[in-house]
Amino acid sequence: MASSADAALGVQLGGRAADGVDLAGGILLKLCSRSGLQACGQAPELGSPPSGRAVFRMMTGSERLHVPSDRCDLLVAFDLDACRGLAGDAARGVLFDSGRFQVEPGSLRPGAAALGLPCAGLQVEPRRWGMAALGALTRLMGLDLVVLDGLIREARRSQAAEATALDLLAARAGFEHAGKEFPPLCLGLRPGSPRRLALSGERAVALGALSSGCKFLAVCPGSLPSASTAWLAARAPSHGVVFRAAEDAPAAVHMAVGAGFAGVRAMAWVSGAAAAGFDEAVEFAAAAEIPVVLAAGGGAGAYRAREGLAAAVIVPGGVADAFHSAVEAFDLAERFQAPVVLLMDAGLEGRVETLDDLGMDAAIERGTWAVPQPERTGRAFFERYADSETGVSPRTVPGTEGLMFVAPAPSGLQGPPCAGEREVLLRRISAPAGGGSSDKSSRKLRSLAGGLKPMIMEGPLEAELTLVGSGSACAMMRCVMSRYNVGGARRVQALTVRYLHPFPADEVAAALKPARRVVAFESDPAGPLCRLIREGTGFEVARRCVEPGGGPLRPAACLAAVEEALHD
Repeated sequence: MASSADAALGVQLGGRAADGVDLAGGILLKLCSRSGLQACGQAPELGSPPSGRAVFRMMTGSERLHVPSDRCDLLVAFDLDACRGLAGDAARGVLFDSGRFQVEPGSLRPGAAALGLPCAGLQVEPRRWGMAALGALTRLMGLDLVVLDGLIREARRSQAAEATALDLLAARAGFEHAGKEFPPLCLGLRPGSPRRLALSGERAVALGALSSGCKFLAVCPGSLPSASTAWLAARAPSHGVVFRAAEDAPAAVHMAVGAGFAGVRAMAWVSGAAAAGFDEAVEFAAAAEIPVVLAAGGGAGAYRAREGLAAAVIVPGGVADAFHSAVEAFDLAERFQAPVVLLMDAGLEGRVETLDDLGMDAAIERGTWAVPQPERTGRAFFERYADSETGVSPRTVPGTEGLMFVAPAPSGLQGPPCAGEREVLLRRISAPAGGGSSDKSSRKLRSLAGGLKPMIMEGPLEAELTLVGSGSACAMMRCVMSRYNVGGARRVQALTVRYLHPFPADEVAAALKPARRVVAFESDPAGPLCRLIREGTGFEVARRCVEPGGGPLRPAACLAAVEEALHD
């Protein structure tokens, strides 16, 4: 069961979150991607306390990689605790600050090298040891120091020039020390061309929003890493985007709803914990037929739309899919004048992958717009919510001459429209928040369901085992397929569930009910996807592979679950 991961190099960086483990790991992965290598990494979970433990895991090599495996060839130990806890996993060597601590006797695996990199001997400040370690890794991996210098400048652009110069000196000192003092490890990497794009899941969504013509973006505290927030804020003006750092999640969401009502493509980004409070805003946006995109962490279990609600909920199945899902979300929102919720689990938010091509030339669909008519000028009311076969009515920008209208509010009608307007509103609009489902909104929901992409079963037909999952679990399913289907074997297939609402129950049932064996991969131990499958199709997924504490699935546990299912 060999796979591309078996021929790749596994690197782990461990220490306290405050040591810059995430920063160093991100720079190292980009160094590999810009050297023409394939790479995949998993950053520490967003929101880890500075004093908490952090581990950045990555794989790099010549072949496409789906997930970082548990295997570790090189360990970069930022402190003694990381060295004690992880040194036994490193097959080729442990890089550490030998001026502060030593690798304990017997903790290294046979054949692994102790690679001491002392700050004092290099004349490097202890807080810049991570930069020195990057320089040493660059030499050990046979990569270019000039490329590393450019990446450090990019990552440190917000700090003073003097501080960046010290970071560059530390990296060069580590590079030179490794060349003089470390044994050649013969890691087998073959850098080349072309340079590849490296993106995280949350950065892919941000890029998708910008390329989709998003013109308003509100972000609440704790929803994105500070580096991604700064990345968005820096690029917003050049893309004509109004960027707002809201004080909390409700403020961000309602700002975006207001911007969508004004006629621009709008998005709010909140934390997974805040997604449960989407209900009021989503209900209002659905009732007033306002297109808006709401992005949140937390995965499939973070938010559940009310049955019959004219809205969509999408869970991307990978980093590239996160980009395309953001593009799709804006198009769906405007085509069907409905809110679209985009959910990402922690494993996908922190996943970083190299991508060859994103296909950023997709056409933008802005839906149906009303055309001002001269004979309507001066009339007070436009039937914004007029009935239609699809449930979608022509929309307009509020305040357009001859196209004035009154929209429903969360608690019903707002303001004192005249009797004629009130009668038309009560007859035409979709159900207000908290109410039932009108024929119009039901037709819209059916139209929206028809506008979703069809589900695709990956892998061989009539396989011995069918995997089903959503979010970051989809990459793990592809990793399992690459191991079990080597040489034309027809053992494992995988079904990715991207849409949670409206749920494609018929497609899911058609894929799972004839299957010989089914295993669900879920990062949420509560099993929201299995529950949704059971409710929508009546099919009970008996076997599940979950991460008990939540977070990204681990390859060893997934392979064990598959082995057990195949030999049952």
